[in-house]
Amino acid sequence: MDFKTKAKEYLVKLQNFPDQQKKIILWTIVVILGLIMAFFWFKVAVGRLSKISSEAQSIQNIKIEFPQVEAPDIIPATGSQMIK
Repeated sequence: MDFKTKAKEYLVKLQNFPDQQKKIILWTIVVILGLIMAFFWFKVAVGRLSKISSEAQSIQNIKIEFPQVEAPDIIPATGSQMIK
């Protein structure tokens, strides 16, 4: 017996099941496919995050050099220039 014949027989058998069993089988398949998709999504996400973290570690911080500025000399105020 080949695969097509077995698949057709299984589908005919499923069509004869009561609606409650059909719903259980359908939701079981949906849950299994959802878990498989979540597993692969998680695996890809972890890979991308590790790639981002390794690239972030290779980035060097920018070093900014500020020029040394001397403080201006303070000129003492004379009595005539003082504000009262």
